[in-house]
Amino acid sequence: MGFWKTLFGKKSREQRVTSKVISLLPPERFLAGGLPRHAIAGTLHGPLEAPDAFEVNPAFVALLHQVVRECAPADPSAQAEARRIGKGWLYIVDQRAPPGGEHVPPEDIIGYFAVEAGRITAEGYTPNAGHRVFTHHGLVRLPGALQEALSTRAAEDIRE
Repeated sequence: MGFWKTLFGKKSREQRVTSKVISLLPPERFLAGGLPRHAIAGTLHGPLEAPDAFEVNPAFVALLHQVVRECAPADPSAQAEARRIGKGWLYIVDQRAPPGGEHVPPEDIIGYFAVEAGRITAEGYTPNAGHRVFTHHGLVRLPGALQEALSTRAAEDIRE
């Protein structure tokens, strides 16, 4: 009950404070029976224009990195990029920002894989602690099929 109380407001004698829950899943899913905890990216304690007022949900971040770690090595576009690199690092970049810039800010790097002999080293995944789940460009967006995998796993009702 404490988690939901935090999400939906704390009552005081003077007022009720309400926070906005941000999720990949549509509002209909919440209305139909609630959201699994890991499907909630976090809460916003201010306007959408104030990403500093966003409080990230660690369960969502864990799910995000689990999906990247497990699914990226099998992704055809990630495999093609690893072959192109040959040896080095394959960065998983947040797709929410508008295209066009060569420089990727550290907050938009989700994590990276080691690449050896043109192959992704699955156990070589390193999450970027500086990645921000929510910025002024919006909620995290994984590249290609990884986004669909994240949405699918977020919708699963996993008992925690």
